[in-house]
Amino acid sequence: MTGIANLGVKEPTRLEMISATKIYWIVVVTLFGFSIFFGVRTEQFRRSIPKGSGKDCLQVNKSATVKRIIDGDEIVVEQGKCMVNVRLLGIKSFHPVRSELPLQPLGTASMGFLKRYLGERVTVLNKVDKLDPRGRTLARLSADGKDIGLRMVASGLVVVYRKFPFQGEALYIAAEEKARAVNKGLWAIPKAVTRVQFWQVHWAKERAR
Repeated sequence: MTGIANLGVKEPTRLEMISATKIYWIVVVTLFGFSIFFGVRTEQFRRSIPKGSGKDCLQVNKSATVKRIIDGDEIVVEQGKCMVNVRLLGIKSFHPVRSELPLQPLGTASMGFLKRYLGERVTVLNKVDKLDPRGRTLARLSADGKDIGLRMVASGLVVVYRKFPFQGEALYIAAEEKARAVNKGLWAIPKAVTRVQFWQVHWAKERAR
């Protein structure tokens, strides 16, 4: 008689074990398929936005309308006749699909935060004139006088993207340190902290070049 049986707990049958394994792999395959679908749809949408449009037409200190949320740190805004794919400057979010399962909810939460601004007017605080390698405009945005990226950092939803210096970086780092000191948001999740520490080491090396 096994230790489990001695405790009065019924051992799972072979059929139950096989069923559990099947369910596990069904979930894994489903999530993998959704990840591919999500990635393809997102990339198709990105390509539908003319390359370089952000550099040519996004104006600083002018308002724009949020048209779509791509993921936890990327949105699409419209400013006049200009449709711009904006990568929020100074932050990095976990991906809602491509991140590991324990970290995906963090990406979903970041998207949820940004969705409150759908259809709303935001102000372009500053931007980087050069587009990133994926043709996106790097910019900081504000709503109701509050820096959106800074609010996300302070809430523990995202981390400061330190690979390159940016205007307002000191404020972002101070907000991140406060969030981390009280284990706010992602800072309460050991796996997330480990991943962020890995990123930070990589960014420091890249920045030192």
